[in-house]
Amino acid sequence: MRDKILALMIQNQIGYLSGEQIAAECGISRAAVWKHIDQLKKRGCVIEAKPNCGYRLISLPDSLDPTIVKTFDFSGLLKSGVTLKHFDSVDSTNEVAKRLAAKGEANKTVVVSEEQTAGKGRLNRDWVSKKGANLMFSILLRPDFRPQDASKVPIIAAVAVAQSLRNFAKLDAKVKWPNDVLVDGKKLCGIRCEMASDFDRIEYLIVGIGVNVNQVVFPRDIAEKATSVRGETNRTISRPQLLLSILTDFFDVYTKTFEEGKFDDVIVDYTKMSILFQEMVTVHAGDRETHGKCIGFDRDGCLVMQNEQNRRIRVIAGDVSVRSEKTYV
Repeated sequence: MRDKILALMIQNQIGYLSGEQIAAECGISRAAVWKHIDQLKKRGCVIEAKPNCGYRLISLPDSLDPTIVKTFDFSGLLKSGVTLKHFDSVDSTNEVAKRLAAKGEANKTVVVSEEQTAGKGRLNRDWVSKKGANLMFSILLRPDFRPQDASKVPIIAAVAVAQSLRNFAKLDAKVKWPNDVLVDGKKLCGIRCEMASDFDRIEYLIVGIGVNVNQVVFPRDIAEKATSVRGETNRTISRPQLLLSILTDFFDVYTKTFEEGKFDDVIVDYTKMSILFQEMVTVHAGDRETHGKCIGFDRDGCLVMQNEQNRRIRVIAGDVSVRSEKTYV
């Protein structure tokens, strides 16, 4: 009901809506209207109440509360089976998603939080994020494809984030295999995928995505390696709108891959945005290092490189750095 009241107020931002009008539109009492308005205020909505006139929406908060996010859902994504579960603070959105999955939570559930207290990136590295400034969310999937095809998902997520940053924020976003998104050589987004499966069946797949949005000050040890959308654009970015943009692009690319069989097109887009393609790179896997030239990415989302002995090598997992680069990458 709060969603409907907020939508009515957005449609009538110039003037006031009386409690009687809202009650009639929503089929509730005026007392119930007041309670819902009070709840919207507690969620950060600035609402002016004027005697004998009614209510007027002044501004919306930069909150990831579903009530707020839905006001920007012009494409109808949240009416197509995608469900948001919002938290003020969690240990990790991936961990919450795993706990929900174990209880039978549905496909396309998105766990989003204002804060993580124990967020992890790839290889269990700490993910540091200021509360209320960034995007931290995890997508719970229950796919029917083979576990072997799960390696495509980090590629799908990276393409979706990079495309959204290009279209929504007008940034020249690049991808770094296997699952980072960069701007001007600095990390802006990290992706962490986790899976529970048998040999031939996936029970669930979780895609964790962290995007630095409005944070501009970072811990000293990563200050030279990290950036944010605000840091690159010099303007405050709407987190609800960016979240919807990324989710829309993710499910579009996901459908393109697994329902339309067009992952080759996704790889083409990924390659165009890759900072590694045609570069001399070093792959770190455990105690081993492999040097060579990145010559592309295959149909499974693996990196393909030509080593110093001119042999073609397929890299399934590992950390990759550009050998000539002095910055993060």
